[in-house]
Amino acid sequence: MERLPPDTITEREITSFQEDGAICLRAVFCQKWVDLLRKGIEHNRLHPSEKTKRKGHSPLFFHDYDNWEDIPEYKEFLLHSPVAEVAGRLSRSAKIALYSNHVIVKDSGSTVETPWHQDQAYYEVDGQQVCSVWLPVDPLTEHTCLRLAKGSHKSPNYFKPVHFNGPLFSPYEIKPGKEEQAKEFLSPDFDGNDQYQILSWNMEPGDCIVFHMKTVHSAHGNNLQTPHRAFSTRWLGDDAVKGERPWMNLPPSTQMNGLVKGDKLVDSGSFPVVWNV
Repeated sequence: MERLPPDTITEREITSFQEDGAICLRAVFCQKWVDLLRKGIEHNRLHPSEKTKRKGHSPLFFHDYDNWEDIPEYKEFLLHSPVAEVAGRLSRSAKIALYSNHVIVKDSGSTVETPWHQDQAYYEVDGQQVCSVWLPVDPLTEHTCLRLAKGSHKSPNYFKPVHFNGPLFSPYEIKPGKEEQAKEFLSPDFDGNDQYQILSWNMEPGDCIVFHMKTVHSAHGNNLQTPHRAFSTRWLGDDAVKGERPWMNLPPSTQMNGLVKGDKLVDSGSFPVVWNV
């Protein structure tokens, strides 16, 4: 595995990540890794997984997930690039395990908005040492970059997730008997809420955004002349445990089979431990 130079992530940056719930790191990944992901993403578009085939996608919008074992370029990046070390060091975790991957492509002219959501709300994962690493392989402006609500990871709530299926985002199906509980998890309007500062950056390939899996985030459509291709990964640290949600979780993780609420995930043997101190 390629290791980060010692001064790549400073203690100040770790503290900033812990406090804000998100940070942009510059030039973390060399051109080799960017080119590898570009190749993997283009292969993925030509060979979408069954999950994407079932969901469908527009000509200008594509996303697929949890398919890293089927695409050699994704697997090489996840197991041999510094991405796991980035997640582990910012999370202050002695071990870091891979939960899943997600690729999103918005071609030039795509008007599809990514809705405000928390990654962690979609998964039956509890804990504070959990994060996502979001890496664009194309230059982005602040408008086309990910938008994150600063400090929103400190909310005690998981906000009810919605599907990524166009402007009328349909809510997730509620589990039988959990209807009243689910009412407590409605997301506020972050676009019209002065309580939160929205973080966004101009980004170049090789930069990445790391954010707590509970940080609320969204994205606009793509008004650039170039595509917007991003590879996102989700990571589990030392305190991550099996949780429960009142709605159906997606993607359903077969790795959770046999685990019960409160079971530690990193030491379960169900998720590959990619980095340790």
